[in-house]
Amino acid sequence: MISIIIPNLHSPIIDKVIGALQNQTIAVGEIIVVGQDCYDLIPPSVRFVVTPQPVSVTRARNLGLSVAQGEYVMFVDADCIATPHCIEHILARHAEGWVAVGASMALEARPYWTLCDNILTFTQSLSIAIAGTRTYIPGFAMSFRRSAIAEIEGFDETFTGAGGGDDLEFCWRLMRRGYQLFFEPAAIFFHRPQRTSFASIWRHLHHFGRTYAQVVQRYPDVLPSRISSQMAPLSGLLIALAPLLALLDTLQLYRALPGLRCYWSALPGLVCGKIAWYWGAVESMILSSRRAVDLEATDAQSS
Repeated sequence: MISIIIPNLHSPIIDKVIGALQNQTIAVGEIIVVGQDCYDLIPPSVRFVVTPQPVSVTRARNLGLSVAQGEYVMFVDADCIATPHCIEHILARHAEGWVAVGASMALEARPYWTLCDNILTFTQSLSIAIAGTRTYIPGFAMSFRRSAIAEIEGFDETFTGAGGGDDLEFCWRLMRRGYQLFFEPAAIFFHRPQRTSFASIWRHLHHFGRTYAQVVQRYPDVLPSRISSQMAPLSGLLIALAPLLALLDTLQLYRALPGLRCYWSALPGLVCGKIAWYWGAVESMILSSRRAVDLEATDAQSS
């Protein structure tokens, strides 16, 4: 049996998200929605855990876990629409022995800024990528054996916001326990977020860069990064070089994923989004360095 948990904060398409999951080629054990629904779109056929006030995605996921009954638990975002065979493909991979299985994101050419955001945020999990192990499966649609979730005691609720890094941190704690993460491109979802403007995408990717750097600094043994707090003295140079680094990263992305080449028009938007990511990562690096200095000063005073 698989339980599906959907954190929801007034999604205007939550009914479509639920409907797509209820119309799978294989039966879903239970669907649990956690949060709030001002549009009254959640049908009585699913379990709705209402929170008295808005809660973070991480808190909603943990609340859903506390009532879920399935051997496997899948987390789906409230703006992601599943294609009919998704759950069948996910469960097939679980049956092969994979503890953690991530679904894929299909690209849509419009809205333009959503396309750019999806490419940069879900690079390793695009439906044009090949199946295989990953260092990270994003939270829009990820499934785990319940016993493995219990081992690491759920999600870290200190991570908040869209692109908050909670799924990244969660996956890396699993990897530290020796589990591998598997990506299944045949389990396809469509992402229909409300953020569609340049400003909203910039904020999202800037925040994602900050949190990514925070998680990398916490788990350097899982995935070493070229961005670290030791590089704080070079922060000005890194900011200045961000456009060049963003362009090089984007060109490398097109080279690594030939299926992206039909989206050449996205290149300027991808470079802009990657600049936002770098600026966020550098800010995180600077803050981490300052905290380390403050901690050393405090220790010196106390001794």
